[in-house]
Amino acid sequence: MSWTLDGAQARWQDPWWNAETDLQQPSRGWALQPAHGESLFGLMALRTTERSTSGDSHLPPLVEHYSRVHDIEADYPEPLGGRFGLHVQVRVLESSQSRWIGQWTIAVQTSHWDCHPMLDLSLMPHFTKHYSSADLGVAASAAQPAPISPAAWTYRRPFPAAIVLSPHDQSVTGFHPDSGAPYLRLFEEFLERGVIRKATCWFVAAREPLPRNALAQVYTQLCETPLPLTT
Repeated sequence: MSWTLDGAQARWQDPWWNAETDLQQPSRGWALQPAHGESLFGLMALRTTERSTSGDSHLPPLVEHYSRVHDIEADYPEPLGGRFGLHVQVRVLESSQSRWIGQWTIAVQTSHWDCHPMLDLSLMPHFTKHYSSADLGVAASAAQPAPISPAAWTYRRPFPAAIVLSPHDQSVTGFHPDSGAPYLRLFEEFLERGVIRKATCWFVAAREPLPRNALAQVYTQLCETPLPLTT
């Protein structure tokens, strides 16, 4: 079981789950479905609304991408005249008959002194519930107070699924005015020149509904997992 590449088209296929995306167009999102032609689930899309005097609001172009067994790496370096660069890694942590877990890690860097990239993960609409870290039974430390923003969003259709954020990435959430879909704002503060910032989230898909205790186990595992060094 591994990722395959056909140009910029990335696909994961195994006996239980299929995932795919066009790496050249991360704003169009990722898709996942159980094997055997069942319903397709649009996972999430990466979008930006960058605050700058020039009014730029687009992602940098894809320059390099490769697969490495369970990982897909895509590099979107800062272009000439651009404001920032991105690196995206998607790692399949688990794929079994009962569930699929993927980890998205996004790194952003700029060569400018005054860049404010606002990067959102746009989620699919029609979520059924969201949980805070306290709901999932994880106590906050004094250095990391409990965030107000959700730690997880759950879905029932077309199959049970959840998107889970670590405490460091539960920043700003909102709803797109056009579609009503929720988004997670991964970056929005001033970005210092030469500093690489990372955010990560996990997507969990399952054959059966995800009870709170199962979601809490996934959230605890995410909190204890270090960010990949390759990005």
